[in-house]
Amino acid sequence: MIESTLRDDFPDLFRFIDRGECGLGYSARFREFHLAIEPGSSAVQGLTFCPFSGKPLPSSLRNVFFDALEAMGLINGLADVDKAPAEFQSELWWLSRGLPA
Repeated sequence: MIESTLRDDFPDLFRFIDRGECGLGYSARFREFHLAIEPGSSAVQGLTFCPFSGKPLPSSLRNVFFDALEAMGLINGLADVDKAPAEFQSELWWLSRGLPA
């Protein structure tokens, strides 16, 4: 599974994400790493490099996600994202389409 590969590639980053430390997070749905701007807020800053190793992180699939759902006529913007099929609630949607990690 791809998350396992990402965990192998960025062990320090996932260690902090798993502990909930430093406001670091990962969205498998969008394949995005982020830093919370303010504790308890939904405002985040996307990360493009691992803050521990300096290695580039995989690119976000947020635009591809919305394009795919809109092309299928399933959603119209961010407000409908939770109405997406179960496949689109995790990394399954991009793994099943063979999108690169």
